[in-house]
Amino acid sequence: MIMKSVLDSILQLQKRVTALERKLGGRWPADICQACGSRALRLHQARSSNEKGNVEKHWRCSACGIVDVRVTRPR
Repeated sequence: MIMKSVLDSILQLQKRVTALERKLGGRWPADICQACGSRALRLHQARSSNEKGNVEKHWRCSACGIVDVRVTRPR
């Protein structure tokens, strides 16, 4: 009885994962916009910003149009 319950749970999880993978369609999910809260933030532009090699990334929200600028260090 317990084994059947575990197997049913595993099958349900497999179905849910498959559905999520199908929704993503092989693409990386969009980031969340801090201004409007929608999941519509995509990388718009990236460039080296200084001699230390830091990278300035411009993320644009397709829902509200705001641009979020982030500066990161290379690894």
